[in-house]
Amino acid sequence: MSANSNKIEFIERGKGTPLVFIHGSLSDYRSWALQIQSFSKNFQTIAVSLPNMYPKPLEREKNLAVILQHADDLLSFIKDLKKGPVHLVGHSRGGALALILAAGHPDLFQSVVLADPAPLDALLPKLSKVLVELKKRNTFIIEAVDHIEKGDLDKGLELFTDAVSNKDTWKKLPEIGKQIRRENALSLKSLILDGKALFTVKDAMNIDMPVLLLTGEKSPCLYGMMHTALESRLCNFKKIIISKASHGMHRDNPDEFNTIVFDFLMKHNNPKKQI
Repeated sequence: MSANSNKIEFIERGKGTPLVFIHGSLSDYRSWALQIQSFSKNFQTIAVSLPNMYPKPLEREKNLAVILQHADDLLSFIKDLKKGPVHLVGHSRGGALALILAAGHPDLFQSVVLADPAPLDALLPKLSKVLVELKKRNTFIIEAVDHIEKGDLDKGLELFTDAVSNKDTWKKLPEIGKQIRRENALSLKSLILDGKALFTVKDAMNIDMPVLLLTGEKSPCLYGMMHTALESRLCNFKKIIISKASHGMHRDNPDEFNTIVFDFLMKHNNPKKQI
């Protein structure tokens, strides 16, 4: 589907209220394979691949698609569905995208699920422990991108994957999981700029629809800092920790993730709002 001057590829299954899944960095619509069939029994389930991601990944010489560009593209996409307010599920960078969309256009969403949204610097308090974690994050992103651009693809992907999850996460990934990351490797180049997007506590206070905050039992502490910043500003939220899971919670423990998200969506689903 065209979105502004770009195109968003997507997988669509089922009927009912639209439910849009937004992937994180190194990912695409395939990252939701363990969710699509389950949710399509009750919702018009749509998993998107953002512009410059598989199946048309970023080329080395092309400009980066930073997060505000993708927010505009998704906004156009959701409006073009012409189905009334939708449900939104975003993971990591996709969670940050969901935040930006929900704050700017609350009338378009019935509910929002934020699974470890990627850090947005302006939202976080300027505490020393936060600044230390942000510096560590920027350092491993720069190092991972350097490996990737020098052709040492798997080394860069392993470094980043383990840093945002747990040690040896890359080694334990099935081959299809590694291949998805290889095919989207250059998406890491936008992450530091993405974190500087101007999204503040004031923006978060515009979000008035029900919000589900999800984190993994083993997720790195920086995501917990994002959750804490949001909890102090959101007016209608619920937080749940997914057991036996790290940052990739929808893959680490899909049964628990799917059950929790499904129950939340059904509680806040209003078919009468659809056109």
